[in-house]
Amino acid sequence: MMKEKDKGVKINDDLRKKLGKKWNALSKVEKENFMAKSKESSKQYSLQKGVVPKLYLQTRCSPERVIRVIENLEPKQKAAIEEIGFGSLLQLRCRKIDHGLCLWLINSFNPNTYMLQLYNTCIKLSPIDVEFIMGLRARGFKIGMNKDVGHKNDLCKKYCDKKGRLPLVMLENQIREDKEGGNDFKVRFVLFVLGALLCPTMKLL
Repeated sequence: MMKEKDKGVKINDDLRKKLGKKWNALSKVEKENFMAKSKESSKQYSLQKGVVPKLYLQTRCSPERVIRVIENLEPKQKAAIEEIGFGSLLQLRCRKIDHGLCLWLINSFNPNTYMLQLYNTCIKLSPIDVEFIMGLRARGFKIGMNKDVGHKNDLCKKYCDKKGRLPLVMLENQIREDKEGGNDFKVRFVLFVLGALLCPTMKLL
């Protein structure tokens, strides 16, 4: 695109159109490589100028979404959730995620030592701490991973959509419709809570 020799060139509508055509002509891989180099150049420029780049947390974690589903559950459905040890989530009240606090925790936590570094103090965290805070059991029987691919395919056919995905919207609707709170309800509720609260996708920008 624009190079060192192009410094000082004014960006007008005609030049924008030419740049747009060149950009559209690039392959997906070429665009990804360009964006990666652009991001790295921007980071290096900020460091040279003494500017610390600001991080942003992007996450699908949505307590609000989980609470909306829980508020409309029938007694049988709530009893089923209690049975599988997720009853504490029925008392969930926090609707918003404090992204600033999350970033601070990420920067203060050492995943290699499981230590949360607070100024001059280090606190070692364990699954038991998560159990205490979330009210979800961190102990019990070990779950063995079944290596039978056919079994996994059967599960995928049963719970995923036609493209092999698990959209949260689909799970929400299925949870609301299953008033009896049977085994399928329990599976779908756990999958939904994992995707929307306990283990959502996230990245730093």
